[in-house]
Amino acid sequence: MAQSIDYASWIVTLADYQLIDIYQQFAERYSRTHDTLGEALEAKFGLSLDGVTLNESHQMVVAATQLDASSERIINYLNEYAQLSINAMFFSAFEDNGNRYLSRAWMIDPDEPTKPVARKTNKEPWNGGFYASFGDDRPWELARRGIPKLLQCFQKATVYGSTV
Repeated sequence: MAQSIDYASWIVTLADYQLIDIYQQFAERYSRTHDTLGEALEAKFGLSLDGVTLNESHQMVVAATQLDASSERIINYLNEYAQLSINAMFFSAFEDNGNRYLSRAWMIDPDEPTKPVARKTNKEPWNGGFYASFGDDRPWELARRGIPKLLQCFQKATVYGSTV
């Protein structure tokens, strides 16, 4: 999971020329039929590189034979609440009467339309107040001393478990 997110966070920073260079290095290293990204796009999709916006959006796919429950929960959360396009593809190899097969299955059907993000709506509206713990059991005494003293105390206040 972390590796997929790390790759995506790196890829999104790349300029067009960097993506073109990466493909060219790949094509040279692995003796690909198409030497340039433009040739590969034309052959595979019938698209001209001039008419394509590179790196406009991307999807993350985790390839695995299986995932633990935590990873499945993370993928579902990122899709449903964080609106990141991440999925898992499961591969399985097997043999039958001397024939070898490779099967694949998606965790989330890629053809299924995305659902709108569900949000919890049972929260009360914010009352405009703040809460801070001053490290003792007497915050009312600090307020009684006046605003200047209260502001001084904020320098040592603990908010959400960390000292400010």
